[in-house]
Amino acid sequence: MLQPVVLRSDQTDLAQRAGEAVRRSGLLPAPERNDAIILAEAAVLHCLLLVSQDSHLYGLDRANLKKLLSRFDLAPPLIASPREIVKKFYMK
Repeated sequence: MLQPVVLRSDQTDLAQRAGEAVRRSGLLPAPERNDAIILAEAAVLHCLLLVSQDSHLYGLDRANLKKLLSRFDLAPPLIASPREIVKKFYMK
């Protein structure tokens, strides 16, 4: 089930700062501003899983992402592609 969420202003600010740090770190290419913000918003909301077909996201170095987000007291969600999920859970 999908449930829209409106971030509070403090959450928006944290997501913006964390997203910008992700971009500056080189974990995502500089033009991928929206991906960085989506990833940071997911972390701010304590999402456990972020599903994306974008290889920039699911190809991230998880150890470095975890280290970077910990500076903001955030934990990264597990990032997977829809194909990975289908393969793992429905193709046996």
